Amino acid sequence: MSAATKAVVLAAALAFAGACSESGGDGGAGGSGGGGGTPSDGGTPNAGGNPSSGGSPGVGAGEPGGGGSGGSPQALLLSDGFEADAVGAMPDPDTWVPSITGDGTIEVSNERAHNGTQSLHVVSPSGSYETFVHTTMPFPVTNNTFWGRLYFYIDSTMPTDFVHWTVMEARGQGSDNRVRIGGINNGSDQGFYGHSFLFNVETQGQGEIAIDDEPRPQVPAGTWMCIEWMYKGVEGQNESRFFWDGVERTKLHAEVDFFEGIYAMPAFDRLYVGWGIYQPIDEPYEVWIDDVAVAGERIGCD
Repeated sequence: MSAATKAVVLAAALAFAGACSESGGDGGAGGSGGGGGTPSDGGTPNAGGNPSSGGSPGVGAGEPGGGGSGGSPQALLLSDGFEADAVGAMPDPDTWVPSITGDGTIEVSNERAHNGTQSLHVVSPSGSYETFVHTTMPFPVTNNTFWGRLYFYIDSTMPTDFVHWTVMEARGQGSDNRVRIGGINNGSDQGFYGHSFLFNVETQGQGEIAIDDEPRPQVPAGTWMCIEWMYKGVEGQNESRFFWDGVERTKLHAEVDFFEGIYAMPAFDRLYVGWGIYQPIDEPYEVWIDDVAVAGERIGCD
């Protein structure tokens, strides 16, 4: 992303109403346009290596390597399908720590699952801000670079209000930056975002920057989705990539210019999963998360 493009995106981000952090300042990318359907923009679907899912969380052997897909299953640095946890409780406290602000709830559920019989169930009402659990298990990672994968399912009853949401973010040392994958929901105006993915970096008090998934294919409710990401936090080489159901969303590929100055990636030491919202909503979000994994190479979907 060029510096000029970044400036345009940032200006649009600051135009959003509401706040995307406790210290204020909403983020996103402006413009109009919509678009339904399934992901179809760029990249090639994953072709190999279905990692283990379900069971208790574990740490895989082996050193992180480069990106890519195909070949043998990866040595996972983290793999958790929440199968060994007690239903109705928080997930394994040796792996996951709650990070909840407001009235949201997060617990292990057997109501639905991507694999096995259990998953993580999140209810995020208006004003809940963050309903996350986080883990330090896979960190630090070689070259401050890692690939991640999770599945999530949004209940078909969703807010109609404009809201910025987050399903995953990484944090670390050196700054309080939050490197997020989420989206924008604008159920009352499908022509302006509708329900589409967004990548952003929140600096906690110094503003934020974001890019959206033009032409904004719609994030569906009532079905399991697989998302994958790569975060490269090497100084002068910051980069992120994002895949949806095995297909790279090239509009969400952020390169070094995007992360200039205050937006640089931290030295990663925590991974957060759950649900964050940054504006009031008329109905709660209800979300299930399953088969969370981290590795040094691309993991892939089923």
